[in-house]
Amino acid sequence: LLGSGKFHGDTHAGNLMVGGGNITFIDFGNLYELKSDRPLLDKEGKAVIDPKTNQPATINERHELLRVIMGATFRDKTFVLKGFENLLSPAGKAALEANRDKAEAILDSVLSKGRFSYDMVYRLNAAVAELQKLGIELPPAINCFVQSMARLSNTMVEMNTILNQASELLEAANGYVGQPPDPPRDELDILGMAMDFRASPEGKVLVEDDESVVGLTYKGKDVQISAFCHSLTVEGFGGYSIEGGALKAGGSYHTKVVDRVMNAAEPALEARKLRDMLRANIDIERDKSLGTWLSVVDDALAAFEKEIAAADTPEKKTAAIQKYATQYCSMIDQIFRSIQNSEGALVQMRTFEMVEKPSSFANAVMTTLMNNFDMLSETFSESATQLKLDVYAITSSELKAGWFAGEDERVQAIKDDALKMAGDDSYQIDIGV
Repeated sequence: LLGSGKFHGDTHAGNLMVGGGNITFIDFGNLYELKSDRPLLDKEGKAVIDPKTNQPATINERHELLRVIMGATFRDKTFVLKGFENLLSPAGKAALEANRDKAEAILDSVLSKGRFSYDMVYRLNAAVAELQKLGIELPPAINCFVQSMARLSNTMVEMNTILNQASELLEAANGYVGQPPDPPRDELDILGMAMDFRASPEGKVLVEDDESVVGLTYKGKDVQISAFCHSLTVEGFGGYSIEGGALKAGGSYHTKVVDRVMNAAEPALEARKLRDMLRANIDIERDKSLGTWLSVVDDALAAFEKEIAAADTPEKKTAAIQKYATQYCSMIDQIFRSIQNSEGALVQMRTFEMVEKPSSFANAVMTTLMNNFDMLSETFSESATQLKLDVYAITSSELKAGWFAGEDERVQAIKDDALKMAGDDSYQIDIGV
């Protein structure tokens, strides 16, 4: 769609062959190619002259279809109608002109339905179905693309359902006992809990009662994080306030570390367990700079083991434990900051990659579009300002991204929304399509 302009318009399960780790499309009777230089004709069938070049004007079908998709996504009827009209035949343009007021009213109604979601295919389906009732033709490019989105999304659901059923039957036949659930995190494994928060669907639920921040909810607790997916500045996380002193001497987390080591039968062994717990969450291969902080923790542990072995009074034991706890918490703070300032996913997150994958074809298309938002603004240079205003309106009113978020944060907020909106069927319920 964005590259060659070609896409398969009949993506039902019977046209997908799966094997050898590959998915192959067959039956290209409904392959559609979006042309980049189709002559632009008016409603009377005459060539439209480009006033800038004084030559016959052409349209880029890919740009016009993208315009329709962006309009359906950002509730902008002007985008939808312009792209739709440019793809119509002369007869279709005449029919639209005769029913323009009704067409605009239909788009106003349809585009207001449902909550914001990447699954805007329902809006497109509803819009074109209602426009056809006015006697307005459906441009082949739009029809083919909408059908492709709907069929492939349904196919993904159907295939997943079949695979899940097959898995359950095989497990039952073989008396399979599933893997036990992962044990709960140690309350001191704050880095691991932060990773769970980033990786879990629960960590992607937006908090809607505060427009001043991008807020997320983790296991019932409201958590504020930056709009960037890879940031880890967390306040109020899991009962700790990372920026608010919990890691400092006397803070809530620091106190828990002291108590854990102090009450252990073998303080040196307990300190080593804490170090190992921290190390388990770090992937040095992904970010070698974190190895520096781990070596500091290792040095602190080695020094503690010597001091605790030599401590011959309760006071010396307490002082050694306090010192180690302070160094340990300081390193956690530095690691959080290192991760926050990095663009990559620096910690082992087994489920994060899975969560990031779109769960429908519509979501995949919209993720691609938002990843190329700069390109889209350039493509629609004559209306780029309006496109950005639409993004602003959506992120402010529906995604609660905050009034002072920058453009990158707004685009990221929309991308993040795909994680929690997959499978939204509210449009089908509201519109009746």
